[in-house]
Amino acid sequence: MAGEQTIFVSGIPDSLSSEGNVQDYFAQFGEVVHVAFEDVDSAFVTFSPETNIERLLEEKHVMEENPLAVTLIESPKRRKVDEGDADEAQKGADDEGDIEGGAHDEGQGPEGEWPP
Repeated sequence: MAGEQTIFVSGIPDSLSSEGNVQDYFAQFGEVVHVAFEDVDSAFVTFSPETNIERLLEEKHVMEENPLAVTLIESPKRRKVDEGDADEAQKGADDEGDIEGGAHDEGQGPEGEWPP
């Protein structure tokens, strides 16, 4: 990926719910750039672009015998690109009703008169 990658982690034990503990745990997978807690037991963890995030997602994670749920967060930039693609696809679908030479109103011939 071109930029930083973020995961959402839930199930963090209360006794380990600090930025330092979460950063220490996930540092084994790559450079942790930022940790932000959403709640006592859940946090967003952001990694450098060089991190092999696929390897991290394939493994099961446990802290103090508590299983962690780990989910990749899609970046807003990527979402914006995907939405742009969807807008273009919709525009293309809207244009399918056009005839060669441009759109026309139903009920009118090419010169705008009825019958054609």
